[in-house]
Amino acid sequence: MLKARSAKAKGSRLEKFLASTLRELGLDKHATRMPLSGAIPELREDVYTSLPIHIEAKNRETWQPLQWYKETKDKAQPLGKLPILALSRNHEEAYIFLAASDFFDIFKQAHLAGWTSGPRLAKPTKKRRASIEETKDFAFSKEKQLRRGSDEEKG
Repeated sequence: MLKARSAKAKGSRLEKFLASTLRELGLDKHATRMPLSGAIPELREDVYTSLPIHIEAKNRETWQPLQWYKETKDKAQPLGKLPILALSRNHEEAYIFLAASDFFDIFKQAHLAGWTSGPRLAKPTKKRRASIEETKDFAFSKEKQLRRGSDEEKG
């Protein structure tokens, strides 16, 4: 089980990812993670955006998407926003959960705005971890640690 601090950091990572993706794709240059979301009634979403959507983010190992979506919808409706539930867990990309009617409304609006076909939106670049080989010359290298450990066992 995660400690409270670790769980909060995990949730914060997903919120930051969502906000930065909205900014990088040019959808909302002011999108940001909302610290203490829920503390201020008008700012209850996990990711603040000027778009007409209400984003709740859940980065957990066990999922309850329908229950969480209903909670998201209850928060979004009084604000006149579209409820969006973003889900993720360890070693998984983020997924979006929304009602089919909302999904089709989004595409209807895109079509009316002139988007009928074309290339997919660019996926934001994700920082990758360096391999053991790439870090072999670093003082903290895993390869050096492994070598040091095997040298100590022999000696």
